[in-house]
Amino acid sequence: MEQSRIIDILNDYNFWGNFNTSLYERDSISILKKNLEVPVVNVVKGIRRSGKSSIAIKLIQELKLEKNSLIINLEDPRLPMNIDSNFLMQALEAYSIYVDAKGPKLVVIDEAQHAIDWERFARYLIETKKIKCIVTGSSSQLLSEEYATSLTGRHIDLLVFPLSFSEFLRFKGLNDLNKLEIEKNRLLIQRLFNEYIKFGGFPEVVLTKDEDIKKKMLNNYFEDILIKDIVKRYKIKLLPQIESVAKDCLSNIGNIVSMRRIANSYDISLRSVERFFKFFENAYLFFFIKKFSFSKRKQERSLLKAYTIDNGFYSILGFKSMEQIDKLMENLVAIELVRRYGFDNIFYWQDYQHHEVDFVVNDNKERELIQVTYASSLEDIRDREIDNIINASRQIKCNKLIIITWDYEAHRKYKGKELLFLPIWKWLLNIEK
Repeated sequence: MEQSRIIDILNDYNFWGNFNTSLYERDSISILKKNLEVPVVNVVKGIRRSGKSSIAIKLIQELKLEKNSLIINLEDPRLPMNIDSNFLMQALEAYSIYVDAKGPKLVVIDEAQHAIDWERFARYLIETKKIKCIVTGSSSQLLSEEYATSLTGRHIDLLVFPLSFSEFLRFKGLNDLNKLEIEKNRLLIQRLFNEYIKFGGFPEVVLTKDEDIKKKMLNNYFEDILIKDIVKRYKIKLLPQIESVAKDCLSNIGNIVSMRRIANSYDISLRSVERFFKFFENAYLFFFIKKFSFSKRKQERSLLKAYTIDNGFYSILGFKSMEQIDKLMENLVAIELVRRYGFDNIFYWQDYQHHEVDFVVNDNKERELIQVTYASSLEDIRDREIDNIINASRQIKCNKLIIITWDYEAHRKYKGKELLFLPIWKWLLNIEK
């Protein structure tokens, strides 16, 4: 492709061309900014439609590099098929000819999975040209195991989630909320929380006002992820079966799922179900947590609990009644725990009598037990939920006990243990009484 034609296309995605936009602040931007201080490739990945590209673009604005950056959007239909690192080199040369002979200070390779050997170009930027490099991509098509070898020690990964509740409030116009501002806006925040717990945090869904359109968007997202990021990616022929397994997981959010039961239900092999679960995780559509045990072997052999990366999927596709709001609460807490501590540090607890606590946080700094209940008063909380968290605390030697409620807040001592009861919206904002 001629360099003049390349520039014509890139004009639509760069601030030095025709591109101009106003974007919201995201928590991930400060992390990415810090990561950019290290001379490595910054890989921004996450579920489809979570805002990966917007984060890179917003950072360019914050760093005031609008005229000194090059954004290469590899999903533009005007670009040739089978793009490789040679095309990326041509784009870099075109920038130097038509925009700035000194070259860019930052290059963003957007949807990098569409370019063969993009890793070679990224390494060339950071090692030879000393240019900062950000790579974004669809999670299932930009797996770390696929570029780890060529970029060993030369990349930092940043996982982007749909909006947290604090980011959601920012999108709704509530910025920089301190404790006093939160109390002053309590009723508004609680009203907005009702929207967040139902429709989730995908940025474009959050900015859409019409509920019917929100539902259609979430349906489309789910199908796109399942078909484009999983079925086509892994060349799956059992399309009806994988759709059924996905819907099964979605309808059992917060429940222990048996792969063997699913295999028998849909007349497929256990091996196929295991593969499907792995594909779901690769695309960040679902994540699964293990039972806590001091034995690594027992952890690996335990049954899994299923959660989805965004509440909107569950409320729109998983069930049709808000009577199961306790599961919406639990899924929201699961997402936030993973956001704070990572996938590998979250477990559930269950003893031999099947007494259960929803979450155990074990991140090597401190252990934490969390129970989630749809309650607005102490009387609404069932005795067994309190007894379970007390018994678990004694068995695993944990003293930080939190019961997340709908709207009940207190510090109480129970059987010699301190319990913190905190409304879910306050817990999400990381505010403890």
